[in-house]
Amino acid sequence: MLKTRVVGIVIWLIIAGIAGAIGHFGFGVSFWLVATLTIISLAVNGWIIDWEDRQPGGWSNPEGRKD
Repeated sequence: MLKTRVVGIVIWLIIAGIAGAIGHFGFGVSFWLVATLTIISLAVNGWIIDWEDRQPGGWSNPEGRKD
């Protein structure tokens, strides 16, 4: 469990680093600004996906479907 969390965090940081580098070298925007916005975006997206999956008929709650 801990190993998968660490791997997940490392993947998020790698994605943020790549996005920050693209923003900095490609568009002249601050590396830290783009990296921070990427991390925030990934976190909000994860929370939204988790919330949707818990709704009736969602991925984590298929029995709650209303047909």
